[in-house]
Amino acid sequence: MANGKVAAVVKGVATDAGNAASNIAKSIAKVTTEAAEKEEANLVRILDNEATTAKSFSDIHETPPSDAAKPKKTLAEKKQGKPGAWLDGLSPADRASFDKLQSAVDRAASRSADEIRAGLSADQITAGKANPWLRSMFVGSEIEKSAAVDGAVQGDANIVHQGTSQAGQKLPDFVIGDCKNVDVTGSSESSINDHLGRDYYDHPDQIITYPSIPQSKLNDIFR
Repeated sequence: MANGKVAAVVKGVATDAGNAASNIAKSIAKVTTEAAEKEEANLVRILDNEATTAKSFSDIHETPPSDAAKPKKTLAEKKQGKPGAWLDGLSPADRASFDKLQSAVDRAASRSADEIRAGLSADQITAGKANPWLRSMFVGSEIEKSAAVDGAVQGDANIVHQGTSQAGQKLPDFVIGDCKNVDVTGSSESSINDHLGRDYYDHPDQIITYPSIPQSKLNDIFR
């Protein structure tokens, strides 16, 4: 083979080798770049997942669920509450307000038939005469209202009387301090169950009761 041809062949082989090396280098660079991009994407996903997990953990342990999100207790579950446990959880100021309200209810319920009758409207008296089953309800409402205007309760800004302030809406009779709901009712089991079964009560301590009014006294009130 002539020297010129050999040189040409060698040059061609060298050129092909150079091109091959260049292509290999480019391929390696491309693979390396793609791998790096994949690793970066994986890292981002990992960090996002960790951030989401951390937030969920924080939500669970630092931010308690709202009352609306909490599962509601059944009446049976509420009645299992240890007597005095809810009261023991009150602040000194709230407990003092509760005691004032309890005393006011006792005073209102212990009044004479004439005193209670004086607090009823003419329509209530007429309806109570015609429908004896309404009498306890009317007297209960009057006792609640009398307790609300009691001097000790009126002088305590920590007690709010809601009663029937929102027509058509069932509300706690009283609210003490920061959303401590309290209802007032007679001591019959059916009446207590009716009040305790409402969504805004969780413990029997929240129901202030007074002795059921005897039938003879009801007859005297609605004479």
